[in-house]
Amino acid sequence: MSDVHESKEALLALVALGKCVSEAAKDGIGLEDLGSLISKFVSDEKFRGLLEAGVAGISAIPEELKEIDGSEAIELVAALVDALRK
Repeated sequence: MSDVHESKEALLALVALGKCVSEAAKDGIGLEDLGSLISKFVSDEKFRGLLEAGVAGISAIPEELKEIDGSEAIELVAALVDALRK
């Protein structure tokens, strides 16, 4: 298991959330966008799983990042690039 596992999960959750918010806000931001986000969380198991995994180990992230090495940094950047391309 990666030493930046929790950091990667949080990063992937942020990307998923950002994409969802970006899509909802294409026509401007309104209260209905919050409803759309809640609906997606309730109905989309993959999205919900990403968000839940992203916050589950959030307390471990400062320690992970304190001890990060070059290969782990590259692993995080690669995961970010991959998530953004999807």
